[in-house]
Amino acid sequence: MEEVMVPGSVSNFATEATHVGNRVEVQQIPRNWHEIVLNAADDEHTIISENGEDIAAVISIEAYYFLQRAIAMVEDQLDLEAARANVNDYGAEYGQERSAS
Repeated sequence: MEEVMVPGSVSNFATEATHVGNRVEVQQIPRNWHEIVLNAADDEHTIISENGEDIAAVISIEAYYFLQRAIAMVEDQLDLEAARANVNDYGAEYGQERSAS
């Protein structure tokens, strides 16, 4: 497996820190699967490549749950912004525009 430096970190995504991970080609997965899984359990991700192109990642369950929560938060924020825009559009249509605060 090849060691790589990747921008960002699951534990603190707000910093510019780097997190060391590994990269393996798809063909290497069968003989390295046990090591890949153990690394993920230790919060060391592995990037899966095919013909030099990154196609997937194996991450810890904590990182997976973190990403799921982050996605849900972003989706909730987008839904809220869309709802506020709809309220303002409806109010403007009837001469009662409201602020988006």
